[in-house]
Amino acid sequence: MGNLYLFVFNSQVNRVDLLGLNAYVANAGGYTGHTSFVVDNPAGGIIAYHFFAAHQSAAAPWYTEALPLAYGSVRIWPQPASRLDEYLAKEGANYGDISIWAVGLGTQNDDAMAIQRMNQEIEDQDGYYSLLGGRECHRQSWYWFHDYTCAGRDVPTSQILGLTQPVINEKPIALPDRFTLTHDLSLPQFSWFGP
Repeated sequence: MGNLYLFVFNSQVNRVDLLGLNAYVANAGGYTGHTSFVVDNPAGGIIAYHFFAAHQSAAAPWYTEALPLAYGSVRIWPQPASRLDEYLAKEGANYGDISIWAVGLGTQNDDAMAIQRMNQEIEDQDGYYSLLGGRECHRQSWYWFHDYTCAGRDVPTSQILGLTQPVINEKPIALPDRFTLTHDLSLPQFSWFGP
């Protein structure tokens, strides 16, 4: 299994993640697969947040399976993992090819606020799930990501010095063409951004 130590130049022993806290939109299996919103946990590891129809489970009766096509209640839950690459490998095993659709670089405060908001979402379980209505895991993960980055600044991936393509299960993982910095994060704080 490869690693995803993107922000330590793939040298987790010799370098320190200058931010330590980021957010991702991770997809496995493309549009017919699953997309999740992932936040680096300040306490260590990551927390992946999932948005599914409440009726999507192995225990659901057969006659409820089609409900999410039109309208159904939601089920939002967290999935902690010790490392991002381990989480992505499991998602890939369940759904197929892995892609990282977005990366948000944030501050400790950004992550704490995101986790607090997500805990509230889990407690509330508000909203609906509808494939036809465009309210499904892909769109919801993007919504949570945009809430995290909150009108942040986009930086082309090519400007991040020393960034190498991550590999999981001997497959290269595509990175987005840009990373988004949260409003509270400014470029001069870090030396690993190029011109």
